[in-house]
Amino acid sequence: MFYSYFKTSFHTIYRKKKIIGLILLFLFKFYKKGYNYM
Repeated sequence: MFYSYFKTSFHTIYRKKKIIGLILLFLFKFYKKGYNYM
């Protein structure tokens, strides 16, 4: 449920401000990458 809420909010932000959306996507991928290394 939380994941779907995050996805919808992310898509809304992405539609409103693509640059902020791209930054959030990059940070999210970087966080997942770092999390996998731990």
